[in-house]
Amino acid sequence: MTGWVIITLRSAQLAGLSVSTKQLQRAKNFVNSVAAGPDGARGSRSCSMEGRPASDAMTAAGLLAGLYLGWDKDEADLQAGRDYLMAHRPPLSADTLGPLSYYYYATQVLHHLEGDDFDVWNHLMREHLLRLQRTSGDLDGSWNPRGDDGIAWTRRRCHY
Repeated sequence: MTGWVIITLRSAQLAGLSVSTKQLQRAKNFVNSVAAGPDGARGSRSCSMEGRPASDAMTAAGLLAGLYLGWDKDEADLQAGRDYLMAHRPPLSADTLGPLSYYYYATQVLHHLEGDDFDVWNHLMREHLLRLQRTSGDLDGSWNPRGDDGIAWTRRRCHY
């Protein structure tokens, strides 16, 4: 949720709206508190709450938050995070969508960083999504939610 809030705050700034520096500082403090990377690159990985292990989705969201909160593209933690994302790319073949929240945030991070890494990621992501897109029937053009980590999380939380 923090990732979405930071995206919203950054969008408000880009639209010329006033955004409280106090709120931005609180967001930075939270992002720093969930940094879970190795020594020397603590901000390169993130977890959902202080003291928990890092996860792919939280790492990608944390990296995007860092960018939106002012990290320079040359930030060491961001570069180490980019290397992590590129080591955990979309699959060449799969039967399910996989961790869409991770893919969403990671795609945004690599898009902002530009360059060859984004080109490789974007190609793999596009092929992954096209490969799994339904091509016939009433649900033509959609995807089966089976295997999306976000759907599984929602079902656990909402008791589907």
